[in-house]
Amino acid sequence: MTLRRRLTLVSALAVALAIVLASAIVYVVVRGQLRGEIDDSLRDRARTARVIARVQEAAPETFERRPRQRGLRQGDSVVPLPDGPGALRLPPPPLGSADAVAQLVSETGATRIGRFGSVELPVSDQAREVAAGQAESFFADTTVNGVELRMLTVPSAPRTALQVARPLTETNKTLDDLLLALLAVSAGGIGLAALLAGRIAGRFSSMVEALERSVGAQRRLVADASHELRTPITSLRTNIETLARREGVPEAERTRILTGSKHELEEMSDLVADLVDLAREGAPDDALDASPVRLDSIVADAVERARRRNPDIELRTELSPSVISGDADRIGRAVSNLLDNALKFGLNDSDSGGPVEVGVAGGTVTVRDHGPGIAAQDLPHVFDRFYRAPSARGEPGSGLGLAIVRHTAELHGATVQADPAPGGGTSVQLRFPGHREPEAMDSDS
Repeated sequence: MTLRRRLTLVSALAVALAIVLASAIVYVVVRGQLRGEIDDSLRDRARTARVIARVQEAAPETFERRPRQRGLRQGDSVVPLPDGPGALRLPPPPLGSADAVAQLVSETGATRIGRFGSVELPVSDQAREVAAGQAESFFADTTVNGVELRMLTVPSAPRTALQVARPLTETNKTLDDLLLALLAVSAGGIGLAALLAGRIAGRFSSMVEALERSVGAQRRLVADASHELRTPITSLRTNIETLARREGVPEAERTRILTGSKHELEEMSDLVADLVDLAREGAPDDALDASPVRLDSIVADAVERARRRNPDIELRTELSPSVISGDADRIGRAVSNLLDNALKFGLNDSDSGGPVEVGVAGGTVTVRDHGPGIAAQDLPHVFDRFYRAPSARGEPGSGLGLAIVRHTAELHGATVQADPAPGGGTSVQLRFPGHREPEAMDSDS
């Protein structure tokens, strides 16, 4: 199982358990509250029924002599008194309604339901014990004619207990509706959690993959740098050992060795500088210090430096005024690397030098040589670190120049691309966004 699937599964299960637990708690709490209300109503009903039963047993005729109010007031309600002596009773509600039904139970288990309702409630051994005074009041769930009831049994009179029951039909319907709602919410929550967990896991997996690529790139950088440094270091060691062992080295030989050592040191210095620039890639101090700069002036300075280093090669320029936002030093270094690459690898076998054409127009720097060009299979890789085409592996250099160009382009939001040039050679375009004319910059300032 992939890391993404494991993260998605674990996250979804964790959210599912949380939702199910929360739903279960809500259901239990609501059920307890609803049944608690029913229990309270049964207690009130039992108190009323016990009073009615005791009054009727004591003096039923006293209520028949009161013409203005035929009933027994209990709080704010009046229990009606039907005509006829000794006919006091609780109104018999239909079984399944929200009202309660009641009956008296003797210690032998005999019941009296004529005065309290029309439904006979089941009598248990515990109910007979309450009637006999041997047990305390208790609640119980029971079923009569397919209807679930909540029943309270309390002592009523000597050797008599009172049973009051109320249907749970409405309560159960409310709980069923709540259960369906909780199931729907839980299913939706789990599905949404799985979706979000999948996205988060995907991003996390991408981050891990990017981290692995970064670590791999660092390892390759160290390995490639070690390989590139091995040659100049070996050459320097050989030259130094030659000078140390041999006395009376001819001046010409000594000059050749020192010149070669100087060249190797310059290559090592350039390589270390390139490695430092690339090692800073993505670091906090690698932020771009951008300001309006003249791209044509930066390129002109880079061309002038290249001419001094390579007086035998012709450099042709066509530089149009162009203003961009960027870091002049970084851009200058990138343009110098493009020129060095063209001057180093852009010579035909029959040419003694160039020409190399350099242009600036509309925020784009173009460096074109007339050399043998770059093979099609090498074009996608020329901006990779330490990459060298087979034809260039015998040439000096670290293989980092064009990688630094690409890094500089990415920092500026620019693009760099190498293409075969018409008529032979290679054309490299470095395109910067948001260029302006110098007049626009002067008016803004």
